[in-house]
Amino acid sequence: MLKDLSGWLKNRIDGISGYSLKYIIITLLGALLLSFTFLVFNNLIIIAYIPLFYLIEYSIYKTRLIFIYYFIFYLISFYWLSYFTNIAPLVLGLCYAFLYSLFIHFLVIKRENHRLLKLIVLLVILDIIRAIGSFGLPFLQPAENFLEVSYFYGLIKNLGTYGTNLYIYLLNLTIFFLFRGLFRIFFGTAYTFRINNLLLQNGLRYCIILIILLLIPYIFKHQNNLISLNKSFAVTLIQPNFDENIKTNQRLNELNKIIGESEEGGLIVLPETVFQTSLNDGIKEFIKKLNSRYNAVIFGCVLDENNKSYNAIFYFNGDAMNSYPKFHLVPFGEYIPFNINFLLKLDWYKDWSPFDRGNNENYFLYNNLYLVSTVCFESSFDYLIRDRVYKLYNENKLPVLLTLTNDGWAKSRTSHLQHFKAGLLRCIEFGISWIRCGNSGITGLYRPDVKNEVDTLNIMKRDIKRFETNIIFMPSFYLKYFYYINFIILAFSILILLL
Repeated sequence: MLKDLSGWLKNRIDGISGYSLKYIIITLLGALLLSFTFLVFNNLIIIAYIPLFYLIEYSIYKTRLIFIYYFIFYLISFYWLSYFTNIAPLVLGLCYAFLYSLFIHFLVIKRENHRLLKLIVLLVILDIIRAIGSFGLPFLQPAENFLEVSYFYGLIKNLGTYGTNLYIYLLNLTIFFLFRGLFRIFFGTAYTFRINNLLLQNGLRYCIILIILLLIPYIFKHQNNLISLNKSFAVTLIQPNFDENIKTNQRLNELNKIIGESEEGGLIVLPETVFQTSLNDGIKEFIKKLNSRYNAVIFGCVLDENNKSYNAIFYFNGDAMNSYPKFHLVPFGEYIPFNINFLLKLDWYKDWSPFDRGNNENYFLYNNLYLVSTVCFESSFDYLIRDRVYKLYNENKLPVLLTLTNDGWAKSRTSHLQHFKAGLLRCIEFGISWIRCGNSGITGLYRPDVKNEVDTLNIMKRDIKRFETNIIFMPSFYLKYFYYINFIILAFSILILLL
C-alpha cells in the first residue's frame, strides 16, 4: 500500500513539473500583476491581462489555472475586508474564482474559434453582472485605472465604464497578438521566408490596429455642454476620523473642538453615522448651534420612523429637517439576506441591529443646487445615480452628487481608494460635481471640468477644510444615452460570444 501511495505522489509531482510548472508560475505572476495594477501601478492595465490570454491560448489545465488566477487576484484585492471578518476575503475570492472559471470553461475554453475574442466580451458581460443588484460589487473595474490619465478621460465620459473596459481588453489583446507575432519572427522556429512574411504581415496588422485603438480617445476629446452655477459655492467638510467605539457625547465634544473657530457661512457636511444613534435632544441642540453659524447642516444619523430604522442623511437649514434614508443596503453589513439568522450568533453581530430599506427619490435643495444624496456604497452604482441625475437634467436643474460615508472600520488605504474610485467613475461618466465626506477618508470636492484633479483631505487623519468654488455640471453623452450604450455593448458581447 505504501508503494502504491509513493507511486501516486510521484505521478502527481511529475505532473506539475516542467511544462505544467511553467504555467503555474505564469498563473501566480499574472494574478500578482493584475492585483498590483489595481493597487499601485495603474498604467500597467494595458498589459495586465496578457498572462490570462497566454493561459487560455497555450496551457493544458486551463480551467484549474483560471480558478487559481482569479482566487489569488480577489483574495489580494479584498484583503481589507478581513477588518470586517477574517473569512470575508476568502469567501469572496472563492465565489468570484468559481464564477469566472465556470463561465470561461463553458463559454470560452469549450469553444474552438476565436477564444480570446470570446474571452474579452465575456469579461465585459461579467463586469456588468457583478455591478448590479443587491449583491453587486462594482469595485475593480479596469476603467478605474484610467482615472488619472487625461488622455482617456473622454473615453469614460462617452462610452462609460463598460465601454472603456472593452477598450482596455481589446488593447491588451492587440498587444498580446503583436508581441506574439514579433517573438515568433525573431525567436521562433519560422525559418522560411514564407512563414516569416506571414508572421510579419500579422505583426504589421496588429500594429495598425494598436495605432487605431490609441487614436480612439481623441475622437471623444470634445467638451460637453457646460452648465455652471454663476455664484461661488462654499462648503465646509469635516473628517473626524472617529473610532467606532466612541459614544455620542464624546463625539459631540470632539466635533466642537474640530470645528472650533472655522470660517462661518455656506454649507457644512459631516459624514455617515457621525452619530451612531437616532436623533436625540443633545444631537438636535448641537445641529441647531451649527446652523446658527452655517446656512445649512448635513450629517449622517439613524432615522427611526414608523417602527423602522434607516441609515440616513439629514439636512437642516433652520426651517425644517429633511432626510434621505439609504436605498441600497450592504448585505451582511446592514441587513441579513435570505433570513440567515444563525449568523447573528457570530461575535461580529453582537449588539448589531439591521437597517430597513429607504427610497431613492429624495433630493436636498440648497441655493438652487439639487443634492443627489448617496450613503456610502450607493455611490458605486451607476444606474442608481444616473436615473436621478438625468431626471434633474431634463428639468433643467443643477445636480450635485453628495456622498456621506463611514469607512472607519477599514484600517486600509486600499479600501478607501477602491470605494473612492468607484464613485469617481460615476462623476466622470455623467459630468457631475461631487461632494464626498468620509469619517476617515476620502473627503473632498470634485469638479468635472478639472478632469483628474480632486481636492481631498488626507486619508485616516482628523481634519476640516473649507472649499469655495463654482459648481459645474457637464452633461455627458453617456448620461444622455446610458441605457442605449450599455445595451449595444451587452448585445455586441453576447453576439460575439455566441458565434
